[in-house]
This record gives sequence, structure tokens and C-alpha cells, in this order.
Amino acid sequence: MNREEQKLPTGCEEQILLAVCSIGSEPVDSGAIRAYVNEKYGHEWAPQTVSTFLARLVKKGYLTIERKGKMYCYMATITLEQYRRARVNALKELIFDGSDALLLKCIKESREA
Repeated sequence: MNREEQKLPTGCEEQILLAVCSIGSEPVDSGAIRAYVNEKYGHEWAPQTVSTFLARLVKKGYLTIERKGKMYCYMATITLEQYRRARVNALKELIFDGSDALLLKCIKESREA
């Protein structure tokens, strides 16, 4: 499945994905991911909540999973920059009928306001 056909993450899944991308380029365990999102976004998510979002992101193809001893570690299959482009393109298609000009005009006008 290519990126255009891939389902975009929900808001909570997106926070998890951004955490994995931000923590580093090495595989990261769910405990570190949970600590990061709880701190950054003010959540009090339980381990099972984070595990659910991680499993969804693996299923959607945004993360890979590997076992390290007794722990599972996660790695993003997309860079933060690739994800940003995908989100902007999805927004552009949804709200601006695919028009770069309309999107850029809106950005410019929002900065002037």
C-alpha cells in the first residue's frame, strides 16, 4: 500500500507517531513512548492505551515492531518530514480542492491577521 492509499492516523495515534519520530532513530519501547506523550500532551494514558495506539499504527504501516528480550520496540517507517508532507497534502485535498495557491494564500493571510 502506498502512502496515498494509507489511512492517516487519528489524533491520538498521530501523537504516538510524532513521539516515535521525535524520540530518535533507534527502536523505542512503549514505556518511553508513553512517558513522552504523557509529558508532552498532558495525558495520563495507561500502558494498555498506548499499546492499543501502537498496534493500530503497526497495522496501518506507520510503525514496525521488533522484540528485544522481553520488550517490544517500535520504529517509524516514515520520517517526520514525510509525514508532514502527507498531512499537508491531505489537508490541501480536503479543504483547498488540491490547490497549492489557495493553501498558500490561506497561510499568508493567517500570518497577516
